[in-house]
Amino acid sequence: MSGELYERFSGNHAYKLHDDVLPFLQKFKSCKLDKKWLVRETELALKRKRLSNTRIWPYTQTFVGIVSNSDDRIGSVLTSLGVPVRGVEAPSSHPSPLSSETTTKDNEPLVDFVVSSYHAGVEKPIRGIWDQAFEKARALSNKVGGSEDIEWTRIHVGDNLYKDIYGAKDAGWRALWLRRDLALKSAKTLEDENNRTIQRDKKRQGTRGTGNIKTMELYDIEIITGLDKVFKYLTLLPEVD
Repeated sequence: MSGELYERFSGNHAYKLHDDVLPFLQKFKSCKLDKKWLVRETELALKRKRLSNTRIWPYTQTFVGIVSNSDDRIGSVLTSLGVPVRGVEAPSSHPSPLSSETTTKDNEPLVDFVVSSYHAGVEKPIRGIWDQAFEKARALSNKVGGSEDIEWTRIHVGDNLYKDIYGAKDAGWRALWLRRDLALKSAKTLEDENNRTIQRDKKRQGTRGTGNIKTMELYDIEIITGLDKVFKYLTLLPEVD
C-alpha cells in the first residue's frame, strides 16, 4: 500500500496545474530565448497605445527555479504534468499529458532547477533554502559564461505569506504574493484584505515565535492575482490581450 501511494504521488495522477502556470512559463521562456518576439509584442502594445516607450527584456541571463517544501519527487511530478525540468525525466508510469512537441520543441526546459527542502536540509522560510536556490542559479550562469560580478535580480512568487513572502524577503529577495482568490476584487479591497491578513499573521506568529525570521515588521507586500501579472514587475512590457 505504501509503495502504491508513493508511486501515485510521484507523477501527474494526484496533482493538477493552475490554468495560468503553463502560459506563464512558456511566455517566460519566449522572453529568455526570442528577443524578436519581445520586439513584436512591444510594437503591438505601442500600436494599442498602451506603452509610452519601448521596453524589452532587460536581463542578459534568466533562470527559472522552483523552491519547495517537498521531497525529491517534485521534479518528476512537474515533468509529468508537462512542465519540463532541466535534467529530469517523467517516470514511465506517469508520462506527460502534453506532447514533447508542445513542451520541448526547442530542447529548452521551462524550469532550470528545483530546490526541495528534502535536499536542502531546511524548509521555507529559513534563509538557507533561498541561498541554495541562488547558488544553483549562479552555477548555471557560470556554465554558460556568466560573470561572477553580474548584478542579480532575485524574485520569488508564492502564495504563503509567512513561508514564501516573509521568507524570501528576509533572504534578500523581492517577493510577489500570489492571491488568485482576489482576482475579481477591486484595488481598494485588495489593499484592505492585504492589511488584514498581514496583521492577523503578525499576531499569530507573535504568539508562537518567529523562528528564523529576523523580524516580522510590516513589509511592503506586493500582491498579484495571477501569474500573468508577474511581467509588469520585470520592467519588460505591458500585458497584451
